[in-house]
Amino acid sequence: YYDSGSTWFSSPGSSSIQWLTFERCQGLYGSQLIDVSSGSLTVEGCNFTVQSNNSDASSVAFILSRGRVTTIQNSIFTGGKYGIFAGVTKSAGELYIEKSQFIGISEQTGPFIRLYSLPGKQMNAVRNVIKSTVFSGASFSLDIGQQNAAIIIEEEIDTTQLLLNRFVNTQNSQAILITQDRFNVEVVSNEFDSNGGGLSLGGAISIVSESPSGTLKANYNTFVNNKGTRAGVIFTNPKHEVTPILIPTYTIQNNFFYNNTVVEVGEDNANDIYISSEFIAPTEIRENLLRSGDSYNAKRWIGDHTEVIVGAYLDQYRSNFVFGICEYDTSTSTF
Repeated sequence: YYDSGSTWFSSPGSSSIQWLTFERCQGLYGSQLIDVSSGSLTVEGCNFTVQSNNSDASSVAFILSRGRVTTIQNSIFTGGKYGIFAGVTKSAGELYIEKSQFIGISEQTGPFIRLYSLPGKQMNAVRNVIKSTVFSGASFSLDIGQQNAAIIIEEEIDTTQLLLNRFVNTQNSQAILITQDRFNVEVVSNEFDSNGGGLSLGGAISIVSESPSGTLKANYNTFVNNKGTRAGVIFTNPKHEVTPILIPTYTIQNNFFYNNTVVEVGEDNANDIYISSEFIAPTEIRENLLRSGDSYNAKRWIGDHTEVIVGAYLDQYRSNFVFGICEYDTSTSTF
């Protein structure tokens, strides 16, 4: 199917789309191709792409998810002229993405996935699960890269799980950008390779909300060759005020770090982790593996000074640990 108009499909009930190809042609005026306005939709084995000569810079989403449940499996999204939207944009309900590929472009203008909540739409039990999916090749311009990422999380309260994914070559931008205070994000068993650069604060994960008070769990991930202006891998904005039930929690354990770098070496920067908040328990950042470098690769800001996070790494494995990186078969969309 080659689409050149506005919304092609709107799902009022429970529906499925399988094994179709959608191409965004010249003259597309709608802001989304598939609008899951209510009910549930399953997308299986579909290809979404943009004409190679389409220079339209307007904002568009291949899929807008605002119904009850949207499930995407074994599908490929190629393109990057998303603007304020994304390849997949979710504003309500539940979103499940598995065994898919998102392939970016040079001069990308928006993320592959954008998760946000409209006022009054937050539901504590709602979950976003993105699993066994590859995000690669997005290259942002310097002027918009700091505000972009492969995945942008702009919603509060909802739980987002990122499991067994690969984030590769996100240029001039971090792989994951979290912009709201009360986030709840779990990043488990992912591979982050060669992301960051430009003006991105953290090469892999940046938390840039004004006063972070959520929870980040980053466990069993591989971080290799990532680069940021404040931290090569994970950076968080400061939490300045103590609110008893709204203190941020960062659990960063059992990850593997190798050859991540900060743009400019300094006391207030770190090659791996820089937690800019004085109201966290440092013991939750521990038992990580470091292939090269030293213990100063993980730091936290305390009041008026920066200190090393003691115990962030298992020193006995620093030199001899060999880590197996999963491979992704693009022909079968499986690991």
